[in-house]
Amino acid sequence: MKKNKIVLFTILLIFILILSSCTTTTTVSEDIMPNDRLIVTYLDVGQADSILIQEPSGKTMMIDAGNNNDAEYVIDYLNKLQINRIDYLIGTHPHEDHIGSMDKVIDNFDIGTIYMPKKISNTKTFEDVLKSIKNKNLKVTAPVPGNVFSLGKAKCTILSPISDEYSNTNNYSITVKVEYGKTSFLFTGDAEKEPEQEMIKMWGNDLKADVLKVGHHGSSSSSTDEFLEKVNPSLAVISVGKDNDYNHPHEETLEKLNRLNIPVLRTDELGNIIITSDGNNIYKEDNSEINIMSNEDIEKKDLSSIVIQNIDKDNEIVILKNNESVDIDLSNWVMVSASSKDTQSFTLPKGTIIKSNSTLTLASGKATGDVKLTTSNIWNNSKSDPGELYNEVNELISRWDD
Repeated sequence: MKKNKIVLFTILLIFILILSSCTTTTTVSEDIMPNDRLIVTYLDVGQADSILIQEPSGKTMMIDAGNNNDAEYVIDYLNKLQINRIDYLIGTHPHEDHIGSMDKVIDNFDIGTIYMPKKISNTKTFEDVLKSIKNKNLKVTAPVPGNVFSLGKAKCTILSPISDEYSNTNNYSITVKVEYGKTSFLFTGDAEKEPEQEMIKMWGNDLKADVLKVGHHGSSSSSTDEFLEKVNPSLAVISVGKDNDYNHPHEETLEKLNRLNIPVLRTDELGNIIITSDGNNIYKEDNSEINIMSNEDIEKKDLSSIVIQNIDKDNEIVILKNNESVDIDLSNWVMVSASSKDTQSFTLPKGTIIKSNSTLTLASGKATGDVKLTTSNIWNNSKSDPGELYNEVNELISRWDD
């Protein structure tokens, strides 16, 4: 017991000596050339996290570094890319599956700024990381919510941890949002429900991101409905080990993502996952576009291709057709039963997506479809009952006449 106390005291002393705070704000240029792509690689490190971000100018950031036994793989991967410097190294929280190989990364590469939360751990893994930091005369920068720094032309914002104390180490996880042009990525470490709620309260709509690294390997302890709805991602990535002992990702989380029409990519199924951004769209490694148009983009685009294809009044069914080559977010759009006797309006729920070159079924009454507008009958109550579709800024997009 006495020996453990001495080790813990030593770790705490080292951590205090190398810890510094940074609250500076950096202005980031958004002048992005068409061929400049941000590359985000979610490394397949099993039941662990390690993410590499490469900005076109050569700036790099690594978020977590996998388990202890992932060191050779992570270092070889960086070497193959001819990377010799990590400008920002983030250890989201002091669990072995996130900082296990961080000491070896520090030993083998030139390191710029290191971010770690103010949370110590009485483990050899944590002690090894601190020793590597000390041996290179580096310092740890404590995360401050709202702190902004630049990775080349990418803007990086620290969103959490917000509280000073949590009962669960996972909740100390550093959450960082990376914005590149009009696109954005959110990295949450293992943050669970408590910090998710804090972030909703503090950041609100600023949590919106195109790509979400799902918290805690897809555990049901993370990814609340409210958090997913605020982030409203076009794509979710889960870093998880095949046949892991925790049964991650949990079915409950997968069901939430599916219900919100959020596509999921998993490292246990795909290996390394590479997502790129040109500042306007996001792409998979095979260069296929996975962009979902935002309402802001929709306002700038000719929407004649979004049409009411049919209204089956007898069966209470509306068919919408998307003739665009990209998926479109219909959150807060309004479907109107424009009867001269009784006009009725129905707002489409947040997360309503109509896939590219596909249809979406709106149902009412006893009918079933992709979206249930109401359990009441709305179309078979009048001979003259046109249907109208409006976007969220109340512009008429399509009309169906009898």
